[in-house]
Amino acid sequence: MFYSKLYLLVGVIAFHWSIDMQCDSLNTHNVFLMGADKAKAEESWGALRFNDPDAPCFQDNEFPFNFYVHRASAVDSTAAPEGCDSIMVLVPCCTLKRDTSLSKLPRDESIKGYERQFGEAFISRVRDVVFCRLGKLDGLEDLKEHIIDEIVDTPATYADYYNLAAGTPFALVSSNHHLLRFDCLQYLRMIIVNQPTNSQ
Repeated sequence: MFYSKLYLLVGVIAFHWSIDMQCDSLNTHNVFLMGADKAKAEESWGALRFNDPDAPCFQDNEFPFNFYVHRASAVDSTAAPEGCDSIMVLVPCCTLKRDTSLSKLPRDESIKGYERQFGEAFISRVRDVVFCRLGKLDGLEDLKEHIIDEIVDTPATYADYYNLAAGTPFALVSSNHHLLRFDCLQYLRMIIVNQPTNSQ
């Protein structure tokens, strides 16, 4: 079959934050990479290399995952009220795991079952690590205290709202995997944060 030659791309956990201050330490596009050593660098791409919630990037005590931050207000002042900001954080994660026990349930109940694959405890741990790493930047040390509204999307959200296969917003890719090249990174600000992080 055609689909047997295609692969699902990575899922994402997306945090959309409204903030009551400006995040001037961030550019429009920001990539946070782990690079303390070769092993950590390899583990940090676990969500891309293994479609598995037990991938090293999410099981290590330091949570050595990579993530992307978009700050639209850096180039568009209408993206947030004056003196405020809005940012989107994308954390690569595994896609939804097919659960045949949910297939015969009504749609709403099935979606709730898939939502449990990304429970609040897991989302909270990811969020705390993002706060910790962003807190290394000047002016963002207490970012958590300045968030006045939050929307969180997971693969279950994308499956629910848009009927996307396995909840991946990036859909299918050919087996060539050319989309995983990072030629575009020359246009992005790359921030390497090596300090250990701790989730509370």
